[in-house]
Amino acid sequence: LIADVSGKGVPAALFMMTTKTLINNISMVGYEPQKLIETINDKICSSNKQGFFVTVFASILNVKTGKMTCINCGHNLPLIKRANGAFEYLKLDSNVALGVFPEYKFNIYETQLNPGDMIFTYTDGITEAMNSEGELFGETKLIDSLNTIDETDTRTISEKIKSNVKTFTGGITQSDDITML
Repeated sequence: LIADVSGKGVPAALFMMTTKTLINNISMVGYEPQKLIETINDKICSSNKQGFFVTVFASILNVKTGKMTCINCGHNLPLIKRANGAFEYLKLDSNVALGVFPEYKFNIYETQLNPGDMIFTYTDGITEAMNSEGELFGETKLIDSLNTIDETDTRTISEKIKSNVKTFTGGITQSDDITML
């Protein structure tokens, strides 16, 4: 699971902490993924007086079969690299972000992962990183950067993407957090 809250500062951080607590507590009940996300969404909507929302990409991988069930709630599409292939955006429907509409019916997506496949998820702080000319790092530069990295170690991949973003921005202070998984 990777998530990103709208807004900035302490109110947004508190909203995200509440969301994290809801996710942790409700996931212990053992709901199927769709019911889990719908329950979390309804709880967030019921107390969302500030109008915040949370984008989420969540997945459950059965490590024995390789079946991955995932749900995208307004988050950046993840990238998948099949064994001996190149990274490409995972083609799945996006639902609305959590906290927007109560009783929203979310769609889930299933795919098959095989040994050597890799998933890369991130927050929009990467693609919206800006250089001094006002250009965004963007999705194309992200996928191109990933496809030039000839590594399988996740820490190394993350460090190289972080370095590419830093080089692109030329040290400009970023306005959003950068998270990769």
